Amino acid sequence: MKGAEDADRHPRMGALIARSQTGLVRRRFATSVELVAGLYAALVQYLETRELLRFGPFDAAPCSGATLDDLDVEDMYRFIRIARRARQFPLPPETPPRS
Repeated sequence: MKGAEDADRHPRMGALIARSQTGLVRRRFATSVELVAGLYAALVQYLETRELLRFGPFDAAPCSGATLDDLDVEDMYRFIRIARRARQFPLPPETPPRS
């Protein structure tokens, strides 16, 4: 909400604000710089809440809700074979996906 006082508002605007209070978060700002800073902070909070903001490499981030059923067994065996050849990966190639 721009400005410091609600008393300066038109009565119809005051009525609209009063009707929309439920589920609404209001912040006051006086300058466009304050508005941009507030919007940025709100966007960061929204992205963090929805776990859409990452703080590291994409491939190192956990995938919440993923299960072993989401993985392709043949791709897992292929990865193990390649990793054993390339860098002496210790897992035997015949290791089952579930133990």
